[in-house]
Amino acid sequence: MDLLRRGLALCPELAPPEIRRVRHPIVEDLLPLVSEDLVGLRPMRNGGIRIECQRVPRKEGGTIAVVFNYG
Repeated sequence: MDLLRRGLALCPELAPPEIRRVRHPIVEDLLPLVSEDLVGLRPMRNGGIRIECQRVPRKEGGTIAVVFNYG
């Protein structure tokens, strides 16, 4: 939950656009989008962690945020 909270604070685009259009997103808005979590941090990485967000199409329509965490 802390990772989601901090991620949302840095990148509000993680929340679906339909939510962002009507109000400020909260962590609970992200929970239905999380299919699994696998994170491995490398504390000695120069410059800290590298994280990117990309919206990809869903089979059901719309898009979903995919977060790439490169440690």
